[in-house]
Amino acid sequence: MSFSTDWKETVDPGEKARFEMLSKQITDIQKRRMERAGQPFRAVHRKAIAAAKAELRIGNDAPEALRVGLFKAPATHACWVRFSNGSGSHQADRKQDVRGIAVKVFDVPGPKALPGAQATTQDFLAIQIPATPFKNAEEFVAFVRGAAQPATLLPKLVGEFGLVATVKMVAKLAGTARYKVDSFATARFFSALPIRFGPYAVKYAFVPRQEAGAAVAHTGDDFYRADLVKRLAAGPLLYDLKVQPFVDEKRTPIENAAIEWRESDSAYLKVAELYLPQQDIASAEGGALAERVEAASFDPWHALEEHRPLGAMMRARGVAYFDSTQQRKAAAEP
Repeated sequence: MSFSTDWKETVDPGEKARFEMLSKQITDIQKRRMERAGQPFRAVHRKAIAAAKAELRIGNDAPEALRVGLFKAPATHACWVRFSNGSGSHQADRKQDVRGIAVKVFDVPGPKALPGAQATTQDFLAIQIPATPFKNAEEFVAFVRGAAQPATLLPKLVGEFGLVATVKMVAKLAGTARYKVDSFATARFFSALPIRFGPYAVKYAFVPRQEAGAAVAHTGDDFYRADLVKRLAAGPLLYDLKVQPFVDEKRTPIENAAIEWRESDSAYLKVAELYLPQQDIASAEGGALAERVEAASFDPWHALEEHRPLGAMMRARGVAYFDSTQQRKAAAEP
């Protein structure tokens, strides 16, 4: 099986300064919120649903060409998993939001994407939608700024990007509602943005093996956590980690973050399994793990060079995640 290596990044010479300015806008919002709350927290994905211990199990599932980097040979790696809501506010689970999963894989040696990085970790971050509603970092940051005052959000977006671009953005935001999360145990989570996979470029997804079963009662402020506590106490959870290879710039663009890579153009291929063993995440031991996970940072740039993030949105995240991590004084990489 062969895959295209014709992908490329397009880097604007002035983007580093732009990304630093956008990052400052995000961290200023984070700083004001932390000052009001009197405690540090993340700029986005603030509310943790649950933290769990896990294993990334790499077998012989991947096609030969995709056995690269972390996935070069069969192995089992210990992991931390953080499930979260996407908002920068700590809000009830019933409010519409973009849910996410972050996985920190341990004992991953090799050259790192960040110059000078020494930690042997590899992070994978994914959300419930396969593409972002925002084509670039400017749109995303404008939305985050405007969301702090919802009544004036639309006029601000129109003023900054014009009516046509705002209508497209709002339509894409509305379209995310079809990716409803009934339970974190049965939802698919997508990288939404590409990474390197050796000589190739891919997006990835965590695809649950467990079926929906009985409907989760969406009552109370923290029903997602209650569901995971119950499920993990009863038995393990299992997700397939799958990758979707780049095809060509038109159908699977690297730089335009708002264009979905359709599965009809590029099918997902299994490369590993994420296994969460049976555990009591509500116990004292589970609480201690949750504290360590909350103190940690999850960043797509905690990566091997062979799995380096790709595209302008990922490069902007590299600046913003670092600044946010420094501001809340997150723990160093374990």
